[in-house]
Amino acid sequence: MKWRGYLTPVTENYLHAYGVGYISYVLARKFHVDSVKAFVTGTLHDLGGAVPADERVTVAESIGISLNDEEREVPLLVHAKLGKYFAQTLFDITDEDMLNAILFHTTCIDRASDLVKIVFLADKIRWDRNGTPPYLDGLLAALEISLDDGCSYFLKWLWNSDLYIVHPYLSRSYGAYVRQQQYNPISLQDFSVLQGNLNENLVKKYYLHDIYQEFHRTFYHAHLASVLASKHSVNTEEAYVTSALVNMTNTIKDDELETIASVLNLNVQVPIRPQLTSILARDEYGITSLEMLKTLKSFPQIPSNHNSLLWVVVMSWICQKSIKCEVEDE
Repeated sequence: MKWRGYLTPVTENYLHAYGVGYISYVLARKFHVDSVKAFVTGTLHDLGGAVPADERVTVAESIGISLNDEEREVPLLVHAKLGKYFAQTLFDITDEDMLNAILFHTTCIDRASDLVKIVFLADKIRWDRNGTPPYLDGLLAALEISLDDGCSYFLKWLWNSDLYIVHPYLSRSYGAYVRQQQYNPISLQDFSVLQGNLNENLVKKYYLHDIYQEFHRTFYHAHLASVLASKHSVNTEEAYVTSALVNMTNTIKDDELETIASVLNLNVQVPIRPQLTSILARDEYGITSLEMLKTLKSFPQIPSNHNSLLWVVVMSWICQKSIKCEVEDE
């Protein structure tokens, strides 16, 4: 986990999630994949991380998830299977491509769809540690060629690093993208989710309802913004992702903002949260769009121009918070 001293682990996790969502969105646009689907999938990729590593094996087996020896030996690896399970049972996601992207985001897999490759690589670009990934420049250069070249570059780097254990999926991925080996299609039967509702004890113990509420609000706000954007000559994809990203600092409590402002030398005479959101978007996620950054920094001020990104983001946010929302009925 990234550690900078002035943000809580919970906030760092959400920033990583939204960061992977944003990079997935960028790669999806570059490689002509559904960018909204990519953003949502990338943002939800680490749902399984809600369960602490030392409890993942017990939790996974208690809900009928099949584990291999490597996952029992390194429980960190179990979070991908738990993530797929939570995506299905908590968020009611049924799209197999999205579920597979969550399942294989750590290791990738042979015969992967473009979405699976995108979320896999976005997670590596927006790694959750301090500093710059040592492979980043080479990975970005490889992505200028193709997604497969990006996968090959990273897998080759990872294979030659100090791996403690090799997951079977990683072995297949390395064989497919680096050695050009062919494999029989993998059976996903072991990953089918048991029928029934998500165990309420798990929901309470791991604060899954809070996680659901945070992301559900974000995705609903983003959806409303894209609908409103389509009626006001604003790019719908940009409206979606910008509206989602205004929520990325929601987990920072108001009484923590003054300390953060002091550390980062922010202007305390204007709202701190939008400043922080804009800085993180620019410096952490690499967002260069001046309109997106201006929107993030100005939110939730209401501009006079109804055909602006800021107006769409703010008005969809107001609509979301109201009892009766009419954006979708306009």
